[in-house]
Amino acid sequence: GGSSRGAAARDRSGASRCRSTYRRRGAGRVGADNPPPL
Repeated sequence: GGSSRGAAARDRSGASRCRSTYRRRGAGRVGADNPPPL
């Protein structure tokens, strides 16, 4: 993810792929859509 892409992705589908959003939501669901922050 990235800050620029994160903002755009947020509007689309909550930026599930963005690491930033992943951290905010937490490690609740880890899978293809929500890969762990490397």
